[in-house]
Amino acid sequence: MHPALDQRVFDRDPALAFLFQQLGTFYEGPAREIAAALVRDRRTHAEVNKTDVPVLMLAGSDDPVFPAPLLQKSAELLARGEFIQIAGGGHTPFFTQAADWNTAVLGFLQRITALTAD
Repeated sequence: MHPALDQRVFDRDPALAFLFQQLGTFYEGPAREIAAALVRDRRTHAEVNKTDVPVLMLAGSDDPVFPAPLLQKSAELLARGEFIQIAGGGHTPFFTQAADWNTAVLGFLQRITALTAD
C-alpha cells in the first residue's frame, strides 16, 4: 500500500486507490533531495506574514505526513492564514476526495477575491 493512502481509500474506491499506486510507479523522485529542500527552504511564519498574502492550509483529517492539527496551528500563526480540514482525508485529498478539495479551494479563492474587491 502506498504510504500516502490508507485502507479507507481502498475500501471506498479500489479503482482510484489502484490508479494512485500506479501513478506512483511512473517516477521515483529523489527522496533525499526533496527532504533536504523541505528543511533547507522553509520560511518562518514571520517571513510569510510580511508578504500580506492569504494562505490556505488544507489538510486531510487523517494525514500521516502533515497532521491536520499541525497545519491548523500553523495557519493560526499566520496573519492571513486559514485552515480547512477534509474529513476522512489522508495525505492526498486533492486526489482521493477531489470534489471536497475543489470546493474548499474555490471557497477560499472566492473569499479572498471578495476581500480584495472592496
